[in-house]
Amino acid sequence: IYIDQPIGTGFSYGTDTVNSTQSAAPFVWNAFQILFESSAFAAYQSREFIFATESYGGHYGPSFVTYFDQQNALIQSGALVGEEVVVSALMINNGWYDPLIQNQAYVDFATNAPGYGQLQSNQVIKKLNDSYYKAGGCKDQEEACYAAGDGDSSNKICINADNYCIENVFVPAVGNRDSEDLRQNGSTPLFPPEYYVDFLGQASIRKLIGAEVAYGECPDPPYELFAKTGD
Repeated sequence: IYIDQPIGTGFSYGTDTVNSTQSAAPFVWNAFQILFESSAFAAYQSREFIFATESYGGHYGPSFVTYFDQQNALIQSGALVGEEVVVSALMINNGWYDPLIQNQAYVDFATNAPGYGQLQSNQVIKKLNDSYYKAGGCKDQEEACYAAGDGDSSNKICINADNYCIENVFVPAVGNRDSEDLRQNGSTPLFPPEYYVDFLGQASIRKLIGAEVAYGECPDPPYELFAKTGD
């Protein structure tokens, strides 16, 4: 089962109000409630359920499974009526899971990538270390974001931290290389190739899938909602 969410990504469509990982979880839970309540999918409810995510799934996966476990506990206690969704394993591919760890990894990797050595100049490496470790730098700002929790000021604190770390750590650490594959650079074709986008864009394929709208790989509106909360 493939689920495109939040609304507006992939083939999904409708009114999108999801602006954070936490606010996205109930929608996916409800989707499985509908599926398992239907005669078409009820037969699969007893099967082992492996939850697989990709990229931002590093946020989604752990949060969704935690939410599922909380809902299951409510069902078991009688406080909630519904179908249990028991996840036996969580898969995360190329996940964005922890900015504090991963921004430091950009610095470390640019300094000495296993099998490739130093990826950027000494000048850039110095700037990366300063930007990450200095007072008020990326590390301090990310820690302030974590400490802010769900408070009223958390959105602004986390947005500022995200923007600072992208501009001063991620961008110079990657340089002219491809952030998905350091063997690629600005002079090589887009990697990985996006043949599937053209494939899914064919009217005949959309009809076979039953899609109501055109496929959107990374549309801006859902991203902008998340960006406003510094999720």
